[in-house]
Amino acid sequence: MRQPNEPEKSRPGAPPMFGLMPLRVGLRYLLLDPAVGEVVVEGQAEQAAEGQYTVTLPADVTGALFPGFYQLYLAAESDSLARITERRVDLEVVP
Repeated sequence: MRQPNEPEKSRPGAPPMFGLMPLRVGLRYLLLDPAVGEVVVEGQAEQAAEGQYTVTLPADVTGALFPGFYQLYLAAESDSLARITERRVDLEVVP
């Protein structure tokens, strides 16, 4: 018999199931230009593999960036937790 917080068995490669709800995780990103305090672009990262995500910045956005430093904020979220995890990565754009 399954314990209350124990995931149900699911097919291989499928996300764990708690009750009838699948465990969903995601990664959002936001690129900030700190020189002017404006958001350059934001969106949802694509899941590349289990636990791995890819952030792809559109060519029209990267082509319009001026040389300098930008801040890439990443926020991981899960429907099983009441909080998110955030990380900032400083990126340098060079000519």
